[in-house]
Amino acid sequence: MRLFFLVLISLFFAGSVVASTTEAQAKVGENGLIRVDFAQPLDALPVFEFTQIDFRLTDPDGAPIVGAAVNVSGGMRQHGHGLPTSPKVAEIAEGTYRINGLKFSMTGLWELSLDVQAQQLRDTVVVEFGIGLCVSQ
Repeated sequence: MRLFFLVLISLFFAGSVVASTTEAQAKVGENGLIRVDFAQPLDALPVFEFTQIDFRLTDPDGAPIVGAAVNVSGGMRQHGHGLPTSPKVAEIAEGTYRINGLKFSMTGLWELSLDVQAQQLRDTVVVEFGIGLCVSQ
């Protein structure tokens, strides 16, 4: 019976995480100076294997941000640990960037923080998403 309630509670919280990941595909920075649009659903990223994430950076007017320096950090706040790898970001087209060397070590709620510096702009985008959390809707 206890196991049943633990599973039920897990599914309840997983449902709220899954619902928020679709909103996380586009995110505005904490200072409102940049927008990040992710090319793929973050909740569909693989576990236990290296992956990459493409994203586009734009300013508040929608113009692409080129030549940005982007540092990636993150982890699982609920577990108290960071990312298991040290991902790097490269610009692959004008205003389009790719995070390489990213690996998620388990399913659950993850957080990525992108610290962006370009020209006179500096902003941070933090996005939370669940990986491997399946809930029928």
